[in-house]
Amino acid sequence: MQFRKWIGLAGAVGLLSLYSVMGGIILILPLSPVAQRRRQARMASFIARSFLKMIRVKVELNIPVGKPRSKGRLLVANHVSTLDVIAILAESPTLFTTSVEIEKTPVLGFWTRCAGTLYVERRHRDRLPEDIEKIRRVLEEGFDVVVFPEGTSTNGSELKRFKQGLFNSALAAGADVVPICIQYRSLGDEPITASNRDRLFYYGDHQIQDHLSQIFTNEIARIELKVLPAIAASGFESSIDLANHAREQIVKVYQPI
Repeated sequence: MQFRKWIGLAGAVGLLSLYSVMGGIILILPLSPVAQRRRQARMASFIARSFLKMIRVKVELNIPVGKPRSKGRLLVANHVSTLDVIAILAESPTLFTTSVEIEKTPVLGFWTRCAGTLYVERRHRDRLPEDIEKIRRVLEEGFDVVVFPEGTSTNGSELKRFKQGLFNSALAAGADVVPICIQYRSLGDEPITASNRDRLFYYGDHQIQDHLSQIFTNEIARIELKVLPAIAASGFESSIDLANHAREQIVKVYQPI
């Protein structure tokens, strides 16, 4: 177990070093914003696939998440672990949203910039129109954007109410909303239960260093991504109705821990 931990840590350092170098180069290249985001998303997707192989995480996908197209989609999912981001990113070169606090965090801020992350202000509602417009433009550029509308990661016992604010970006762009149900199926030979979920999940007062240490020393883990039918945002009059409908589609197939 200790040997596996050190192998995992060494592999992570190597991958993060490669990611930092590649991401830094893309940031300084004389590229248009669209070309830069496209390269960032593809590079981050490659690193995510490599990372999952290194830590022995298997992702089962019912249908492809999809690739960038003429108009992007707003992908919305439940959220229990940092692995959620990596699992979705490994399947498709998507862009993610996170809080502006992360942007200002040393190291982590640089890593998220390298992935083309879109930063949103969750504490002050007066910034919401600006955030909606930012995501709308990126959707219209053809990028899929991932949002975790619960607003935080949970212990998997239930889905929290979806925050509706960023759903306005799909309404403004006339983009589809694609619900994704993330289900952690097994760890080693055991199904995921309340007794072992903390070896994969990251929520509450968990410390990031402990979370990562667990991931590197785990047995083979299996994650299922259920990509549900796309929802046409144009069929809804309000972001509240759209958010509630998207949540209902995930609740129908999600199996609480």
